[in-house]
Amino acid sequence: MVFGDTSKNVDEVMSPRFFYAFFSSIFKHLNCIIMRNKKLFTALLALFTSLPMSAYDFIVDGVAYNVTSAEEQTVEVTAGDGNGFYHDNVIIPPTVMFDEITYTVTAIDERAFYFSLITSISLPITIRLIKGNCFYYCNQLKSLTIPEGVETIQNWAISDCKLLESVSLPSTLNDFGVSNFQYCKNLRTVTVAPDNPIYDSRDDCNAIIDTKTNTLHRGCAGTTIPNTVTAIDKYSLSYTTIDSLFIPESVKTIGANEFFSVYRLFFNNWESFCGINYGSSQE
Repeated sequence: MVFGDTSKNVDEVMSPRFFYAFFSSIFKHLNCIIMRNKKLFTALLALFTSLPMSAYDFIVDGVAYNVTSAEEQTVEVTAGDGNGFYHDNVIIPPTVMFDEITYTVTAIDERAFYFSLITSISLPITIRLIKGNCFYYCNQLKSLTIPEGVETIQNWAISDCKLLESVSLPSTLNDFGVSNFQYCKNLRTVTVAPDNPIYDSRDDCNAIIDTKTNTLHRGCAGTTIPNTVTAIDKYSLSYTTIDSLFIPESVKTIGANEFFSVYRLFFNNWESFCGINYGSSQE
């Protein structure tokens, strides 16, 4: 028994008008569900967009790597599967073998240890580049030694590490992102290798000073300004917990937003609230 013209019914079902009505109905119902659970969907979206990408070429001895040059056989350390992939003491070797190929480790990828639970880390002298947000929010890390060979540390690479107390920088470093050390509230010791031609930490100042221009490039909670410094770079002390600072007469220039978010009332009561003096002796 045949009920009407079946070819006509099939044509109607497969028509663009049918598909439009069908998918419009689906999207309408999905929109209703989302609107009724708006807070839940917003929270889930924020969670998934904040997670680092779990993209790596291989893992050896608990460390994830990306191949940066197949021809030169170089790799970079990258994030593993989720923020808790790295924890406790992490040792990065100078070389790693995979598929019978020996690679040289030359870089630390962006967000490699992002939100990780590492308590210490050993880096090899083969590394030349540490990318941005690499050690962001490593809240169990108390000290960090950057090895000889590292030339560039990008912005925010070392930031928001709540327990970080000391950082040592090598003689090979020639590019240090100014946003580093921000929100590292317990950081009080910063040293630069004495034979670095670009930066120095003269007079145990616990800061990074541009040697050629005598400019304070980046400081921390333990920073003091030597009387040979003539300028303070923008943002160099912002987002630190420094509570007292003497600015010597030698300083002639202070960059924009230099003390941004150091104190909420900083500009309301400059000297008495912050303990800052200009050209006068400390008491």
